[in-house]
Amino acid sequence: MKIHTFPNNPIEENTYVVGFEDGRAVIIDCGALFPDEKKRITDYIRSHGYTPVAHLLTHGHFDHCLGSRYVWETFGVKPVVSADDAGLFLRHGKELRQWIGMDYPEEPFTEYIPLEEYDLSSIHCQSFFTPGHTRGGVCYLIGEGGEKALFSGDTLFRGSVGRTDLEGGDMLQLLNSIRSNLFTLPDDLTVFPGHGPRTTIGFEKRYNMYMQ
Repeated sequence: MKIHTFPNNPIEENTYVVGFEDGRAVIIDCGALFPDEKKRITDYIRSHGYTPVAHLLTHGHFDHCLGSRYVWETFGVKPVVSADDAGLFLRHGKELRQWIGMDYPEEPFTEYIPLEEYDLSSIHCQSFFTPGHTRGGVCYLIGEGGEKALFSGDTLFRGSVGRTDLEGGDMLQLLNSIRSNLFTLPDDLTVFPGHGPRTTIGFEKRYNMYMQ
């Protein structure tokens, strides 16, 4: 399993491409907005001979799904998003204008597959519903062989947690989601967040000020 990070759009959201030994790949939170961002991702996938088979969204905020149309048109893969965050996903173009002051350069892609109807088993993936940052926030534990990694979206960051002052946010719920769902995972598990550097479960248990 090989993981590559692509910081994208003005908010520097982390888009991930997870490649497997059999040549399949999973894209997580494609926030690619500009042509050069999309080209970097396309070039990487094609140079490694990967075939994307899933586009998983950790939540519906605009910066994590701006590249949904690009992924669909380039690789034929629709985004997977939890039903509770479908409303956010469907208006990501409007949110770009509201929060960044930019017009979306094309018609936003509004087709999606509800996570609740999607079979993750074929890509060795387990989902953890972690509401708090949004109502339908999800973290994904992906593995191959003996290697595993957690993709936490905006639920858990290195030394911090996701903001809860937006629609659907709830700090107490977020902290409970982390303690109940994520902190039960192994301490040495690497966490790839939606923004910023990677971390581990053990580091966050010991040093994350929100979790003390």
